[in-house]
Amino acid sequence: MAFLKNHPKTDMRPGRQVNMLGRTMPYAYHARRSAQPAAIGRQLLKDAVSVRQAKRAAHYWRQRFGLVLVMLAIVIGVGNLLMLDVNPVVKPVHQTGDVAFLHPLSTYQQAAERLLAGSLLNRNKITVDTSAVVRGLKKAYPELSVVSVTLPLFGHRPYVYVAQADPALLLQSANGRNYIIDTEGRAIAAGNNQALPMRLVFVRDESGASIQLGALSLPSTTVSFINAVHFQLAQRQVHIDHYSLPVSGSELDAYPDGVRYFVKFNLASGTALQQVGTFLATQQYFEGRGINPSQYVDVRLDGRAYYK
Repeated sequence: MAFLKNHPKTDMRPGRQVNMLGRTMPYAYHARRSAQPAAIGRQLLKDAVSVRQAKRAAHYWRQRFGLVLVMLAIVIGVGNLLMLDVNPVVKPVHQTGDVAFLHPLSTYQQAAERLLAGSLLNRNKITVDTSAVVRGLKKAYPELSVVSVTLPLFGHRPYVYVAQADPALLLQSANGRNYIIDTEGRAIAAGNNQALPMRLVFVRDESGASIQLGALSLPSTTVSFINAVHFQLAQRQVHIDHYSLPVSGSELDAYPDGVRYFVKFNLASGTALQQVGTFLATQQYFEGRGINPSQYVDVRLDGRAYYK
């Protein structure tokens, strides 16, 4: 009977190894990898990413900051461009004839400055009310036939262009007040010492009609008729002391110097030249025959003259 020998049992526990002699020995997996290089690599990568992100962020904000500066400069530039000075420059509009202004240009400039300074909306070119300036100047100075306000494109001072209506007559109302009348028949100013240098045709209004500055006082046809009569008589060296508008609205009376009579003209006929010619012919007739009427010469009917 064979004797069975006890073979050593293989130890199957994990982590152990049996050699040929039956001895157990532990596993020898001791290849320890150093964690420091991997950690350093990851840190370097992380640092590189952080630097890249920081550069991108800096570039982004540099672009945005530059854009903000550009936008701010544009806003400041536009705001400066739109600013308006309330101290305007007043210039006369070129007009025919040697017509002197009734007031110095500085007077109109000061009035325009007051009108512009009266509202904060007039401090920039968008909200400025130029029409109010025009209305205000025309109301204060009826002699201005043209008032125009121009805004500069790049400058700050507005330009106010003015033109004066042509003075034609010095009209004396029934209450003794004098008014300067333009060619359209408007009363443009009180005719005190201002009318003396102009040598305007002097007309007395005996109709009793009220006269207001800036309003029509005479029909423009009446003004042109008086001027036509006066010019033709002056050409023939017939000096007229004054003209008169009687109650009858269709009559003009002229009072020549050095005679006792006056001359009646018909305003409604529209034949001023013909009536003047009739009077001049009648005057020659008087001189040739030594006739000196004591009251009037009536040339209101075309081609005919009556005297008394």
